[in-house]
Amino acid sequence: MAAPPATRQFWLLMTLISLLENSFSVLDIESREWMYHWPRFLSPYRNEVSKFIGIAKAHAEKNNMRKIICPCADCKNEIAWDFDDAFKVKEHLVTRGFMDKYEIWTRHGEEQVDGPENVVPTQVEDMMHDDGSVEDKIDLEEILRHVEP
Repeated sequence: MAAPPATRQFWLLMTLISLLENSFSVLDIESREWMYHWPRFLSPYRNEVSKFIGIAKAHAEKNNMRKIICPCADCKNEIAWDFDDAFKVKEHLVTRGFMDKYEIWTRHGEEQVDGPENVVPTQVEDMMHDDGSVEDKIDLEEILRHVEP
């Protein structure tokens, strides 16, 4: 007996997502291409957002702040969320994406030096460490419900 069409579509979609995730995992993350060119619903993008949250949190703690500034397309670094609500920043970045032209995270601990290519992180060890303290509360199933069959 053949699977119902909805089940076949679901498995086809899941296979496609898996293929996409594998292909994006080999791209150069350091270029920050992931911020604007990777599909936001895929795991590699969400993983990079989690790392960004860790960097933002470390920068805020270093500056004695208990808030994370949200660089999503709507908040545009004008709204800050308490550490307890850091998942909202991640949710915004997954659902809305980053604001335009924010490759150098000037509000999250980086400085622009002479040219747009030069980035000086304030604490390299913090940038390389994802403390995992941001709970992943993004509902992937809800996002996928809006995908056209």
